[in-house]
Amino acid sequence: MFRHVIWDFDGTLFDTYPFFMSALSRALERRGIAADARVMMAKFMDCERAALDYYCMRHGLGEDFRRDYFAIKAAENLSLIRPFPGAEAACRGVISAGGRNYILTHRDGSALGIVEMCGMGGLFCEIVTSDSGFPRKPDPAGAMYLMAKHSMRPDETLIVGDRELEVQLARNAGVRSCFFANGDARCVTPPDYTVRELAAVIDIVRGSV
Repeated sequence: MFRHVIWDFDGTLFDTYPFFMSALSRALERRGIAADARVMMAKFMDCERAALDYYCMRHGLGEDFRRDYFAIKAAENLSLIRPFPGAEAACRGVISAGGRNYILTHRDGSALGIVEMCGMGGLFCEIVTSDSGFPRKPDPAGAMYLMAKHSMRPDETLIVGDRELEVQLARNAGVRSCFFANGDARCVTPPDYTVRELAAVIDIVRGSV
């Protein structure tokens, strides 16, 4: 049984990619550029910086474009961000099984506000954001911090995410990985578990799969 589940935030627990894509599309449209949604999604699944770098290099855009994107994103209504179906139930299921939930994300402190806004604040023992200053995934520093602070045994710890980054992170931290194969998401590095619905994580935690 897994007693500790470290969740990714964007694209795993919360459906934030449409939020990012909307802001980027608007910034590009102001410059007369139409972007393919599938390409944009693939870049954001790498990371936000990768998406911005791609369009800057492809269209010769500079820092004014980046500033415009972040200004548009800052003005967007965070209430549009909602948890994926089954996310809250999965986290509650972990707790019901005697486990504990954590979040490790590249997102800044806005993650805390979104979690609270969605009524899920009490489901997590700790949320580690980019404001904590740890290197980006798949560097294991953030995960190792959580493991040390909360006395997590590696064999009782599971990392869940929608990108290969989380699978590599789990390997680097010496724990098991669960890949959330949402939509067209693909993973080259073999994960320990794969789910298409977050509710399936409960069975993994309970050791029934």
